[in-house]
Amino acid sequence: MTLLQQAKIEKTDILNWLIHADTQTLASTLLQGLALTYEDVRFVCKHLQVHNRYEQLQLLARYRTAYQDAAEQVTNEQQQAAAGVKAANTWLRCRR
Repeated sequence: MTLLQQAKIEKTDILNWLIHADTQTLASTLLQGLALTYEDVRFVCKHLQVHNRYEQLQLLARYRTAYQDAAEQVTNEQQQAAAGVKAANTWLRCRR
């Protein structure tokens, strides 16, 4: 399932939304379902600001994958979110 499908945006509105959504809205919407705090989303947005929209979408997809991969490795449900956030934030901070 694509990020846009996961965000439950109507097909007719996707292009318009992608063009006009601010970075905060983009990140919050496309990262729905991940146990992120407001500070986590702000951290992601800070790293997205220097990129164009296409790159932002790629980074958000990779961030989601890093989160989900790390969370799946932890058997304790209470620790899955922490593992996911740590892995995804570390990936975003260290990528280059």
